[in-house]
Amino acid sequence: MIDLHSHILPEVDDGAKNTQEALFMLSDSFNQGVKLCVATPHCIVHEHEDITKFCRKRDKSFKMLKEQMTQNKFPEILLGAEVYLDNNISKHEDVNKLCIGQSNLILVEFPIFNQDKNLEEWVYLLTVKGYKPIIAHIERYPNAKQLISNLRDLNLIYQINASRLLSYGGRRTVKDLIETGERFVLSSDMHNTTSRKCNMGKACHIVSKKFKDTKMIIPYKEKESHLSFNSLFILEEASL
Repeated sequence: MIDLHSHILPEVDDGAKNTQEALFMLSDSFNQGVKLCVATPHCIVHEHEDITKFCRKRDKSFKMLKEQMTQNKFPEILLGAEVYLDNNISKHEDVNKLCIGQSNLILVEFPIFNQDKNLEEWVYLLTVKGYKPIIAHIERYPNAKQLISNLRDLNLIYQINASRLLSYGGRRTVKDLIETGERFVLSSDMHNTTSRKCNMGKACHIVSKKFKDTKMIIPYKEKESHLSFNSLFILEEASL
């Protein structure tokens, strides 16, 4: 599997506190079937320099982690970001540095409350620049269905956290969203080894057992780790 959303880089955000925890998270993820993990630390961009500072910190953490990954029990790692969309980030030239690997896929999250009236315009402007936004943990937003309806024409991807499938209420929420007919991709959004673990293994089991004939995508790794909007979806479309 491919996990498109994780906070496994140590000492960057509210994810892994240190290299030891990061390695444990990655090992656990690998044992659940994840072969490619995208590291997406939280990123806030208000000035052009914020992208440079973020990438420097992210890359330093990644280098430190890679030096400790001496065994073959870990997923391959691609770098990305979880970008907080509280302004028009498309105006910055280096936004491509926040995309997943060498692709044009960019993971963005919205404010839970008090969303700016220009939010949908900012998403649109990213697509105009050639980026393909993935909307992080869409199930969290109280106005999720309205957002999906308003953004329908942009051909977006909506990411759902694996942990949401572990409860009855969560599964009902996910079913309700999937009925919109849009594309949804399952990812972990793991932050630690306790309260916000990987959960991809359990979630995939629930996908195969609890739901039928509903579009939910579980990404699977191809031979190369280069991701594009199309190749990402040469996957198993596991029926939810």
